[in-house]
Amino acid sequence: MLRDVGYKTVAQTKMLMDIYYPAEHKHDRAPVFYYTHGGGWYVGSKELDDTQQKIFSGLLQHGVVCVSINYRLVSASMPEHPV
Repeated sequence: MLRDVGYKTVAQTKMLMDIYYPAEHKHDRAPVFYYTHGGGWYVGSKELDDTQQKIFSGLLQHGVVCVSINYRLVSASMPEHPV
């Protein structure tokens, strides 16, 4: 697994993702499962809860690469005053 891989910088903040690789190489070109957390753009992170870990584990056993990303949350990007 690769943690905190930068994929974009927005307003001097690096957006990060975690990449999970299968233990065994099963495909010449592995499929990728791309996961974006919920939270209505206000809360959440790329960290996996127990249910998500089980889903990723099952996919990894079938040779699927899994990616979980962070994105810029609204609270961090809203202007302080009305525009």
